[in-house]
Amino acid sequence: MDIDITLPKSWRDMNQAKLKYFFSLLSLGFSSDELKTYCIFRWGDLEVVSQIGNSYMLKKGRKNFLASPLLIASCMDNLSFLDEMPTYPTNLRKIGRYEALPHNFSEVPFKKFIMCDNLYQGYLATKRDDLLDEMGKILYNSGRIVLNGTERISVMYWWASLKNYFNSEFKHFFNGIPNGSGNALTGEQVKATMNAQIRALTGGDITKEKEVLAMDTWRALTELDAKARDYQELERKYPSKK
Repeated sequence: MDIDITLPKSWRDMNQAKLKYFFSLLSLGFSSDELKTYCIFRWGDLEVVSQIGNSYMLKKGRKNFLASPLLIASCMDNLSFLDEMPTYPTNLRKIGRYEALPHNFSEVPFKKFIMCDNLYQGYLATKRDDLLDEMGKILYNSGRIVLNGTERISVMYWWASLKNYFNSEFKHFFNGIPNGSGNALTGEQVKATMNAQIRALTGGDITKEKEVLAMDTWRALTELDAKARDYQELERKYPSKK
């Protein structure tokens, strides 16, 4: 008997319903294996009929079939990508009636990127949920939005995946900042990094700060990446003495 079970092969295959279900399981603290098992049964539209020895009688539609733990484990291997953070901006497009900003931060003011990144670094350092709540207000453009556990996890995944994406798109700039390893910055490092970014874009002219903060995030990061590339090239040609 052939049983057709279709599972997503990557983060890009995850629709909004699958993402929301996955984030809800994460918020409940399930282990990786437990999480994948729940996803297989939910997304595969499977139902446990009974246990027979070490195996399980499962139902899909009108068909019943026997599944061994080994078979279920082999299905879990297909969801191994869930153990890794997405490398492409991955988010819930709407929370309640609030719509998200563009998932890749295209045409979003650089000021919002800086604010969210500061909050994210604070969350990494303290694990304070209220910082994710503040990020949610910015990311969904509403000071009235209230996040639940599932939605907080989604905000964290969105920002982490966005940073992963930016690490590949703007590798000269992001490889040169202190948290390239993914560790949280200290408060002083966050402030220093933010000020260095703004100084680099204004050329030290404080009258241009407002203009810089209003820049499109991609334009700002493109400029910062170009400046970082030029600096790294100079360092390669004329290494500083230490």
